[in-house]
Amino acid sequence: EGANLCPTQGLPKKQRDVLFLCQEMLSEIARIGGGLGFRLIFCTQYPTSDTLPRQIKQNADAKIGFRLPTAVASQVALDEPGLEDLPSLPGRALFKTDRTEEIQVPFLKDKDMWELLKQYKVVKQNEAPETQTESETDRDFIEFK
Repeated sequence: EGANLCPTQGLPKKQRDVLFLCQEMLSEIARIGGGLGFRLIFCTQYPTSDTLPRQIKQNADAKIGFRLPTAVASQVALDEPGLEDLPSLPGRALFKTDRTEEIQVPFLKDKDMWELLKQYKVVKQNEAPETQTESETDRDFIEFK
């Protein structure tokens, strides 16, 4: 849920700083990741300008939106109204690239999803050495220059 990364005023400063850092990293992935073959899937149930960072939204090649209650929410999600007018059919959505199309996505039960995804599961063993120095464990991100 993308809104979990939204720093709000009620949070302690340290936690807000971490959330701002997370948003910065996601923005960087959105800006340069596509050229490197990375794809970012950013999802939120409540699209507002606070929960959907501009850098991420502007660098999205495609957007999918399901029915929303208002044209304002649709405007935030897709930069145009329309999601509020979708029929109340589970899986009905608008898909926006250079044009906007109404689509129907399939329903997939969790059990079936996990069955399909298990072939891609990567099990890493011995990810971290037994002992680490403080400087090794404090690195939260990789900076590319």
